[in-house]
Amino acid sequence: MIKSVVKAIEILRVLSDADGKSLSLAEISTATGYNKSTCVHLLETLVAENMAEHVSRSEGYSIGYGAFMLSRFGGFNHRLRSVTHPVLKWLNAKTGQTVIFCVLKGDKRVCIDSVLGEYLLGSGENIRVEALPRASTGIVLIANLPETVRREFFCKYREIAESMVDDPEELERSLAEVKGQGYGENSLMIDGVKMRGFAVPVFKGEECIGAIGIPYRGEREPVYLKYLKTAAKEITHRLEFYDYE
Repeated sequence: MIKSVVKAIEILRVLSDADGKSLSLAEISTATGYNKSTCVHLLETLVAENMAEHVSRSEGYSIGYGAFMLSRFGGFNHRLRSVTHPVLKWLNAKTGQTVIFCVLKGDKRVCIDSVLGEYLLGSGENIRVEALPRASTGIVLIANLPETVRREFFCKYREIAESMVDDPEELERSLAEVKGQGYGENSLMIDGVKMRGFAVPVFKGEECIGAIGIPYRGEREPVYLKYLKTAAKEITHRLEFYDYE
C-alpha cells in the first residue's frame, strides 16, 4: 500500500464523519494520529483537488464538494446552504422555476444549493460542477471579480476568455455592463429547446461570494429578474449576521 494515500483517505474519513462541520488542524491530527506537518501537506493536496475545503485559519477544514462528486450520493452540506436554502424555497414558490445558488471554484461554477422546479437540472443531484461561460451565473461570477483578480483569472484560464468572445476589449466591456446593471442573462438552444437564464450576484460586504439564478424555458420573463434581485438582497442581508468563514 502507498502510505500517503492511506493517510489522505483517513483524513477524508475524519472530515466526512464531522457531518459538514469544520475541524481544526489540531483536531484532525488528534483524530488521525498523524503529526500536524503530515496533515498540512496532505490537506494542501486535498484542498487543491477539492476533496477538502480550507474554511479559515481559525476554523480549519471541512469535506469538499469533490468528495461528493465521486459518488453522487448523500447531500453536500455547504455552510452557506443554511442561509441560501430558505430564500431559494421562497423564490421557487414565487416563480415555479428551478432556482440555484452557485459559487466560483477555480475555473468552474459550482452549484451548491438548488430547489427544483419545472426545468430539472442534470439528474437532480444537489451539487453540480459546470463550465463557467455556459451559464448566466458563471458570467455574473466572473464579472464581479475585482479587476486585478479577473485579469489573473483570465491569464490562468485563457480558454475561458477565448470561449466567451474573440476580442478581449469587447469581453471587458460586456463584463463591465453585466456588473454595472447588476445582473446577467443568456439564452441558448439545448436539445432543440430554447433556454433562458437570469442571474444576480450575492455579496458579503464588498465581495461577491456567489450568484443566484433561474434557468427556464420560453420567452423572456422580466418578473423573474425582479424576484431574483429581491432574493439576492435578502441573502446579502442575512449574511451580515452570519459568519460563514
